[in-house]
Order: sequence, then C-alpha cells, then structure tokens
Amino acid sequence: MRTQRLEQVDAQQPEVIVAKSRESRVMRHLFLVLCAAEIGSTLRCNQGTWYLRVNAIDAAKAQQEIHEYQTETQVIAAPAETRHISPKAAVLGSAIYALILGTVMYAQHSEAYGDFLKTAGQMQSSEVRNGHLWRCVTALTLHQDAAHLAGNLVMGIVYGWMVTNRLGAGVGWLATVLAASFGNLLCGLVRPEGHTSIGASTAVFAGLGILAAEATVTAKSSDTSTARRWLPLISGCVLFAWTGTGGSQTDVLAHLAGFSVGATTGVLITAPPAPWSRWLWNNQLACAGVAVGTVIASWILAIKQ
Repeated sequence: MRTQRLEQVDAQQPEVIVAKSRESRVMRHLFLVLCAAEIGSTLRCNQGTWYLRVNAIDAAKAQQEIHEYQTETQVIAAPAETRHISPKAAVLGSAIYALILGTVMYAQHSEAYGDFLKTAGQMQSSEVRNGHLWRCVTALTLHQDAAHLAGNLVMGIVYGWMVTNRLGAGVGWLATVLAASFGNLLCGLVRPEGHTSIGASTAVFAGLGILAAEATVTAKSSDTSTARRWLPLISGCVLFAWTGTGGSQTDVLAHLAGFSVGATTGVLITAPPAPWSRWLWNNQLACAGVAVGTVIASWILAIKQ
C-alpha cells in the first residue's frame, strides 16, 4: 500500500471514507475543499485508488461540503453539449464553395460577360466608400487566372472543411463569408481610392482565423496548461506568416484583415457567454442559406447597378 498523508485526523476517532477516485487531481481538490472548511482529513492511495477519510463525527459535514463544491463546479464548468457534425453537410458545403468559384470564373472569362463582371464585382476602394458594399462579397468570387483560382480552391476547401467540422457547415461557411466580407470592407476603407482587388484568399485566411480562435477558446475552457491553451492561436499566426505574406502579388493587408476578423468572429461565436451559439448550431440550414444568399444577392446588386 502506498500512503500519502496530507493532514492528520484525530487518532481517537474512527475514520470514514467520504470520497474515492483514481484521479489524484480530483481528490486533491476535494482535500483542499475540506481544509478550507476546517475539516481534518487524510488522503491515501491504495493500488491506484485515492481515498479521502475524515473522522466519523465530521463525515456528514464533509459530505455536504463535497456535494456543494461538486454542484458549483458542474454549474461553472458544465461539459459542452454533444454536437453532431454531418460529414455530408461538410462535403456539400465544400462543393458549393467550389461550384460558386468555378461558375464565376467561367462567366468571368467568357467574351460576353467577362469584362462586365470583373468591373461590376471587383473590390474598388472608391466605390466601396460610395456605398457599393456588395463588392466586399462579389470580389471574393473573382480570380485573375486558373492558378489563382486553384490555390484559393484548394486552401479554401481545406480550411472550410476544418471550420465546418468545428462549427457545422452552415455556421462555418456563414462565419467565413461574413468575416471575409468585413475584412474586405476594412481594406476598402483604408486603401487609396484607386485600389482594386479580387480573390477568395481573404476568405481563406478568415477561415484560418476562425479555426485558430475557436481552438484557443476551447482549449482555455479545458484543464490544460497556459502554454498549450494559446498554442492554436500561435500556430495560426505562424501559418498565416508562412502562407499569407509571400509573393510579389500577395495582398498582405487583405490577408491580415481576413485573418484578424476571422479570429474575432471565432471568439464571438464560441467564447462564453455566447447566447447565440446554441441558436446558430441548431439552425445550420438557415445559416447556410444566408451564406449562399449573401453571395447571390450581392451579385444581383452588382449586375443591376
């Protein structure tokens, strides 16, 4: 038998077991609870199981203190509800993303509509300041060439898949579209008036920001070390620096805006208290409809303008 005696109880009184567990951390917490309540107790380990004993005369009070402590901790740190992730929905979301980008790319490079669509949908700082906010969305679907499209397709599907496996397909894609659009808006407000830009890379890095923030918030709510809690966000920043800042044609500001707004969005969705989180989760289809509808409505406004 291995015995660890942390506090001596009255030797004249018989000892009573008030709690037992194979989790030493849990038992040490209960021991400290009894110490705070000024109840003498002994913590012993026998063959991997920890036993918390008190004098028989203090057993009722000790059990009451333990019960109150466990009730409080369950309320404060209740386990997250089980959330079902639909693989089919995740695949469908990625397919719709690819379909939208592919369709716009085809129309953009057609002789009949190409120049018109690019002019009507591209990010243009002066036009955004004049109220053409739909350009913040439509610009995400336009691409310069096949290589530009391929890169954003691959990375967008990868990050989109990961986001939807954390937040659900509807919430994940809606958060990505809104974060990327707001990132484009910020860029449009600070860029020179003649600046133009296109591409889904802002959405790609918005997805990365959402992932980093969501994983960090989840880690902070669990029983992990401080260093490990911040590891997802640090990793996200490193990945952003590696993939989002290189190349002569890279729009670093747009990438940074997408990542920053995405991270903020991830925190708003997942950090407690977030009363809207459950509503969003339970309305994945509606969120997906809003995401797709936002893109379609933005293009309708762009074409009618």
